[in-house]
Amino acid sequence: MTKQGKFTKSYAHELLRIAKQDLDSAQFLSKQKSLRVENVFLLAQQALEKSLKAVLCWHEMVRFSGKIKIPLHPSTSKNILNKA
Repeated sequence: MTKQGKFTKSYAHELLRIAKQDLDSAQFLSKQKSLRVENVFLLAQQALEKSLKAVLCWHEMVRFSGKIKIPLHPSTSKNILNKA
């Protein structure tokens, strides 16, 4: 972290590595016979959040004092389940 409280560009690579692992986990879970679809969505959301943070870190545009929240509409998983 810089003196201004911003994460350095090098941290962007770490965030993308973690995001890839979250996405891989979501894809693995989605192929299981018995699953809770909300867990797949949670991991996908985490991957997206970390990817967004990586972009912001790379451009040194943000200070992190908390979490970035990307809300999923409650009916999203229900709609997807009904189409399956």
